[in-house]
Amino acid sequence: MSAATTIWQRVEQVAREAEVSADFVLEMLNYRWLVNKYPTWDMPLNCRHQVQDQDDCDIHFVFIEPPEHKEDWERLHVKNVYLMCGECRRIKGDMSFEDWVDEMWRRDQERAQVH
Repeated sequence: MSAATTIWQRVEQVAREAEVSADFVLEMLNYRWLVNKYPTWDMPLNCRHQVQDQDDCDIHFVFIEPPEHKEDWERLHVKNVYLMCGECRRIKGDMSFEDWVDEMWRRDQERAQVH
């Protein structure tokens, strides 16, 4: 699935859940920034992993701090969104973002010691 399609689906989902227009999400919550940053999935995701297959990518939009209600604009804003690959999302599971960052740091350190 293309980057534009994936991002647009997320925009529509956020709009639907917050009961606002897609234009509101694009402009006021600044999701247009994602459209500009990721015209394709050639750029690494926030988790530092590269999308391997443009047509079959497993991209997850994760809130760093989960919104507390449907009009929690600060937490629905794109600044609170982290794009991660499927592997990183599976590792994160139900962990807090902070715990996930610590876990990924630990894994990176273990990999560095092996090499």
